[in-house]
Formats: sequence, structure tokens, C-alpha cells
Amino acid sequence: MKRLLLMLVFTAFVIPAYMQDSDSSGIAGTEKPDELSDSTSSERVIIVSADNKKDTVRLKIGKKGIAIIEDGPETIVKVTEIDEDKKPDEKAPEEVEVETEGEDHGEKTSHPRMKGHWAGFAFGLNNFVDRDFSMSRTDENRFMDLNTGKSWNYNLNLFEQSFGLYSDKIGLVTGLGFAFNNYHFDGNNSITKDSLGNTVSLDYGARGINLEKTKLATTYLNLPLLLEFQFPGPPKKRLYFSVGVVGGLKLGSHTKVIYKLDGKQKDKIRDDFNLSPLRYAYTARVGYRNLQVYGNYYATPLFEKNRGPELFPIDVGLCLSF
Repeated sequence: MKRLLLMLVFTAFVIPAYMQDSDSSGIAGTEKPDELSDSTSSERVIIVSADNKKDTVRLKIGKKGIAIIEDGPETIVKVTEIDEDKKPDEKAPEEVEVETEGEDHGEKTSHPRMKGHWAGFAFGLNNFVDRDFSMSRTDENRFMDLNTGKSWNYNLNLFEQSFGLYSDKIGLVTGLGFAFNNYHFDGNNSITKDSLGNTVSLDYGARGINLEKTKLATTYLNLPLLLEFQFPGPPKKRLYFSVGVVGGLKLGSHTKVIYKLDGKQKDKIRDDFNLSPLRYAYTARVGYRNLQVYGNYYATPLFEKNRGPELFPIDVGLCLSF
């Protein structure tokens, strides 16, 4: 990159200078001088120096000072006006920074990268709605009633990548994360598969057992695609909001019940329970600094079609961004 910039600098300054000197010598009919004169003459003097410690090349072309600085993947060109009549203790001339591209990523140094808000730890409450967005259950799916106060979800979003759209305040955000949903049933039941393979109620009350705890737990791998908007301000102190979709791949599921029968008993059953292996949710998030509020509506039913009650998960909560 430095060699390319040197070639451009010499092209921009040396060739025009040579052309000008050639024209003027032709008109005057005089020969070119054998030696370079100082900066007070009509010719241009080019001085090149290198600073290996700072990986910097400096050029002096007439009264123009040029510094080419390589800082990691970025190359910075600074152009200054040199006034030789000024005393050393006088204020240095103002520097003009020229935009360049990084060697590795091709990012302009004049536009800071956007920092999205996906990575972090989130927690909130779960529930289900039907196709009419009602949380009321019919008689046939009453066994899916939840104790909302105990039905928590936890999200660990470990990876994030942001792409600014011509600005550091608007962009796309993606990444990877894990979602752990716990659905605590309100009745004295769990769920199981019947002889036809459909998901139905497992009624412990009919067996004379009172459950102390009963829940369905699921684990999904999440992949988001968010459009985020940030309001002007310091990057770490901005108000922001985002909308988008979150896709999910089911990694596992199980039920767990705890009850007393000849001592404390715990039944944990791992099964797919006809849960949708793939799902997606519409999401909206609003936040300030490292704290945000989120809400998800899963457009994919909890169970596969005709294999269980048609219910759609929802969850709301808080997220602490990394």
C-alpha cells in the first residue's frame, strides 16, 4: 500500500513539476540547471526520509510536507504546508488527513464501524397465544396452561457481527446465540405422546399424584437478522431500537416433574414431543447503552402441524449487552 501511495504522490507532484519546468525552459531558451536549487527557487525540491520505528515515510516537495503512516491494516496520508519563515516555537500548521483504505478490510477510516446490540445475556417470561393472539385455552388444550410467573426464558448470545449501511447509526446485525425456554405447567400434568404419536396430556392427578413441579424445557440455536437504528450521540451512550427476525434450530427438549411418592421422586424424560425442529420469530428491541427490552412472537407453532395444540410461543424480557 505504501509503495502504491509513493507512486501516486510522485505522479501527482513530480510529473506536473517536470512538465512546468520543461515548458518554462523551452520558452526562455535556457538549459536546465545541473543541480537542484533550494525551495526558494522556481524548481521543486523533493526530499524523502523514512522512520522505520513508526513505519512512516515523509516527503518534502517544495513547501508541501507529506507523511505516509502505516498503522496496522490502515494507511494514513497527512499533508501539511511548510512555512520556512516561521520560527521553531511558532504554532505548527494545521494537518489535513486524507482518507485511505485499510489493506485487509478495505474500510474507510473516516467512517467508524457500527456496533450493534445482539451479544449479551437476556432473560424474560414465556407464554403461548393461539391464532387469535389469545392466551385463553380451549377445553382440549387446557393442559397447556402455564404458570407464567415461573415460566422463564434465558438467552446467551455469544457472537455478533454488524454491518453499517453508509453510517455508524444504521445497519444490519446478525450473530449466534442459545435460547433456553422453560414452560411450567399450571395443572397437575405433563405432556407425552399417545399411541398415534400425537402430543397429549400426561395426567398425574388420575394416578393420585400431586406434582410439586412440572415443566417442558427446550433449547434452540438462534440466528438473528436485525435492522438497527441508533440516535445521534456518543457510540456507547446511544438510544437505539431494532426490528427483524430470529431463526431457531432445536437442539434438545425434555420434561421434568417432581413429586412425593415413597419419598421425593423426579422424572425427567427426553423426547422431541413433536416440537417444531425449525422456528422463526419476529422480534423488536429498544435500548439505551447496555440495557434493552425485547419482545418475540414466534410465527412457527410450538408443535408440528396436526401433532399437538396449535399454539404460538411469545416471550418478553430484558437483555444486558456485552
